[in-house]
Amino acid sequence: MDKAYMISVIIPVYNAEKYIKKCLESVIHQTYQDLQIIIVDDGSEDSSKRICKEYADRDSRVLLIEQLHAGVSRARNNALNVVEGRFVTFVDADDWLELNAYEMIIKNMRSHNVDVVFYGYYKDREDMKFEIAPRCTGVCGRDELLSQTIVPGGYLAMCCTKMFDRKLIFKKDRSILFDESLTNGEDGLWTWTVLAGAENAYLDNTPFYHYRIRKDGTNYNQVIKEERLSELEAYKKAYDILQSVSPVLLDKIKARTFNCAHELRMKSYIQDHKKCEQRCMHVMQDTVGSFYGTSYFGTVYKLHHRVIDFLIGVHISKKFLGKMNDLIYVTYDMIIRVFKSGKRKAEKRDGVY
Repeated sequence: MDKAYMISVIIPVYNAEKYIKKCLESVIHQTYQDLQIIIVDDGSEDSSKRICKEYADRDSRVLLIEQLHAGVSRARNNALNVVEGRFVTFVDADDWLELNAYEMIIKNMRSHNVDVVFYGYYKDREDMKFEIAPRCTGVCGRDELLSQTIVPGGYLAMCCTKMFDRKLIFKKDRSILFDESLTNGEDGLWTWTVLAGAENAYLDNTPFYHYRIRKDGTNYNQVIKEERLSELEAYKKAYDILQSVSPVLLDKIKARTFNCAHELRMKSYIQDHKKCEQRCMHVMQDTVGSFYGTSYFGTVYKLHHRVIDFLIGVHISKKFLGKMNDLIYVTYDMIIRVFKSGKRKAEKRDGVY
């Protein structure tokens, strides 16, 4: 393989036997074939490891690493230790890609000579599907690319919807690894740390990635435990990083912290976890001014928070609160879809593209 433009794809796997075949098929059959596919089995107790081994035996591009169960950060770090490609990206074991994803992403990476490419994705749930994309397209500088990943309700900081030039990760004196002390939020913290060293990025709103929302997994109706609040610690660490590289974004990261604490507070209330709810409320008190004091976040989003706060304040039924929150998200998504559709039609009519 020509390592000059090889993509190293990192796939951590833990008990994903229902989904891993679809994930691996979507990677192996990419129209862009110059890949190093690194699978790390994190001590799976189902048939995931056997399935991954079958793929590794059939395809020389696939490397299977086995480890005792230690979490997704350890798995990703072990994979980073053996990366050979010029470019690095990630896929979660229950997600999948459009088959032309890497061909188009690497084309953008090379033609625009950028350090990172952001791309759109779908949030796929059993009962609904959301399309998420960067708020603008084209080449942008460091402040804008960091800003894209901070706005609440916007484009996420997760590493799976980006492709990185390896020079951002592997420095002369160190490598940027995932923080294994965090059980949540480690993804965003790693991404922000890497992006802090980038000069530019290309933003592509094409949804190449499918992010599965699992009712039986870690990203849907997650049971609130105190460990879940480590995400708030991740935001605190991100704030420290941004102080030196992009101070203009400090209020925005505090607003993102408020948003995270607000969501966790709602889930804590629904699950009657008083201690977690109190911790979240303390964080909200420290960051509320940054959220409501900036025009960076829209009126609709702020209204959503106020509605949820009101419902909690009048001790609304916990079941009703969860359904109301889902309804607000669906309604907001429909409005955004209608707006985007109208904008695209107008641009085509006016000959913009």
